[in-house]
Amino acid sequence: VVIMDLVKTTAQTHQIDINGQREFKVVLLTNVDQLTKDAQHALRRTMEKYVATCRLILCANSTSRVLPAIRSRCLAVRVAAPKIDEIKSILNLIAKKEGLSLPDELAMRIVEASGRNLRRAILMLEACKVE
Repeated sequence: VVIMDLVKTTAQTHQIDINGQREFKVVLLTNVDQLTKDAQHALRRTMEKYVATCRLILCANSTSRVLPAIRSRCLAVRVAAPKIDEIKSILNLIAKKEGLSLPDELAMRIVEASGRNLRRAILMLEACKVE
């Protein structure tokens, strides 16, 4: 319900830049596959209602958990999980910018524990900083 309210509010508001090239707004929704079936049905209705004013980018780890009615209204773009070296490089860059020392062994443990999920790896690095 909260997600749909945010999408509706965004779709209904006037564009800030009236001279913009596009007459629609873009909304990014992550973890769509984790929404309940009812929430996904509400999302489908919202997509249909605001198709003229709003474009939605839906991110999901598993498309099979997204309703077929939503999948059929979308262009699927599969993005491969980042490689181990890419994740380590990004973690090292973040650590450097934050003024942290990130031993290679810890970076590797984070990469392995994250299952090559970059978002999870960054959150794990953040948790290490807090401790």
